[in-house]
This record gives sequence, structure tokens and C-alpha cells, in this order.
Amino acid sequence: MTHFRDGEGALSLNLRMYDATIGRWNGVDALAEERNWLSTFQYTQNNPILRVDPDGNLDGVYVNENGNFLGTDNNTEDHTVYVTSQETWDEVGGQEGANTAEGTQKLQNSESTVALNRYGEGISISDNTWKDVTNAGGERIEPTVINNSDKTIYYKPEGVEAVDGVEIDFNPGYDEEGAYPIKPNTSLYARVDGVNSHGIDKGEIYRVPTRPNITITVDENGEASSNTYFSLHPSYGETERTGSAWRALNNSIKPTDKEK
Repeated sequence: MTHFRDGEGALSLNLRMYDATIGRWNGVDALAEERNWLSTFQYTQNNPILRVDPDGNLDGVYVNENGNFLGTDNNTEDHTVYVTSQETWDEVGGQEGANTAEGTQKLQNSESTVALNRYGEGISISDNTWKDVTNAGGERIEPTVINNSDKTIYYKPEGVEAVDGVEIDFNPGYDEEGAYPIKPNTSLYARVDGVNSHGIDKGEIYRVPTRPNITITVDENGEASSNTYFSLHPSYGETERTGSAWRALNNSIKPTDKEK
């Protein structure tokens, strides 16, 4: 329910207060970590004409670990794409169960359910599946790493970073000093700090700057490239990184296995 505070010009919208006098929220979105590509002060993804958010809660479109479309939950305003296990989806009763408040709660509380942009595994989502997702109201997001090679590559998680003064863990459950695999012909949608593959120069990795909307593509030869110009900066692109934070990624592929 919405309440107006006399004399304060503030509207209480459950999770946040809105100052109608200046047209601003006085706090960040309580679920900002689930949508790291947006400002933490945004509302309805900055599109209040086409979207509403009556209670500040999440809603979702779901795919399984194989990248297959599953369905939606019972919230319909502002869809986030989630990965959940087929077992969890079946346990709630499939689409019929997910349409209920109880089913939605079970899905979103399940340990196997994670937002796609936090999912730490490589996943293959076809254009047809993305069409199903967007037709269901979900928003397509671009991968951070595309592995087009026939070998496993590795990434270092971004970890915790400050966004608009709020610390956000972009890879919950993953050690930011670790190295994690991306299977052949799959894509990763979570933020990364670096990538290592068999086609990168010996003794080097591909370091990625901290910012959204960057996609690293590893081609069939294992060579990495970016959709931006950042690799021109000497600290990014193919570079040698030392120190304990990078040790696992540096050691994830032996220099003798490098093709160059």
C-alpha cells in the first residue's frame, strides 16, 4: 500500500520512500544486486510507462542448466532471467505450480535458482530460447564470455565491487581469487575479472576491466578478443598478471598447453 506523509512530500512504497517534491528515491533498490546492469536507484528499469512494480519483489523467467526455456512465475511486471534445475522446476509442479504464490516462493528460495547474470557456469542458450524468454516478458542480456572453442577455458570472478556507493557481489558463492571452467561452446553471463585459454600467449591471461556490457569472445583457436577497445590499454587485454589473486587463473592452463 502507498502512503503519503503529510508535510514531507514523501510516498512510502513499502521497500523505499519516494520524494515527490524532487522526483527522487531516497534509497537504493533493496534488490539492486539482482540487476547489476542498472542504477541502484532505478525503478521499473527506468520505464514506468510500460512497467509497474507494486511491491518491489522479484519476478522471473526460468531456463534450466541446459539452456532450455521452462516458463515464468506468478509475477508478471518486470522479468529477470533465472537459471534453475529441472528437478526444482518439476518439484514445484512445472508451469502450473510456478503460477502460484507458493510455487514462486519455492523457486526463488531454492538454492538451485540464481539470476543468469550471477550464474557461474557456462550455459548454451539458443536464439529460439531467447525468443521464448523475451516473448514471456524476460529481458535478453549479453554474455560476458563466449567460448567458441572446443576446449575448456577458465575465468576469474569479478567478486565484490562498489556500484553507486553500494558493495555488490557479482559472483556469490565463487572465490574472486579462484579460476572456474567455461565448457566448450557455452557462454558465461556473470561478470569476470580475467580469462585464460589455450590460445592466449604463454604466461599471459586476458584481463577484463570492471564495467558492464563487455563481451570476451574466445574463437575456435582459443584466441580472445573484446567487443570494445579496452584491450588497447596496457593493463587490459593479453597481459601478465602476478600475485596471489591471479595465481589460480594463471595456473589454470599450463604454458605447455598454450598454442602460441
